[in-house]
Amino acid sequence: MWSLFLPPPKPKKFPQRFYPVVSATIFRRISVRQIADNLQKIAQTEGIKISDKGLAWIAAAGDGSMRDAQSIFDQAISYAGSEIQDHDLKNFWAYGPAVSFFAV
Repeated sequence: MWSLFLPPPKPKKFPQRFYPVVSATIFRRISVRQIADNLQKIAQTEGIKISDKGLAWIAAAGDGSMRDAQSIFDQAISYAGSEIQDHDLKNFWAYGPAVSFFAV
């Protein structure tokens, strides 16, 4: 049997004819605080220095997804190294849509 994983916004738009064939799992978003706390634990374990504001930006950019936030955090580490400053994150996102997260 196949499983279908639907994002939370509009799971009801999935065609009804597929419901008997697949099982639908709807995930709920994780709070920014929970994601930031998890990223802080990872940063401490890996010896990464980053501000709480930087962690909040990354957590907000994850948009409720722990995996996405961890991926962004990993990319930020690749970009800035083991000491991530707030200006490094602004430069990291300079060409992307995440610039709006700096208001967090």
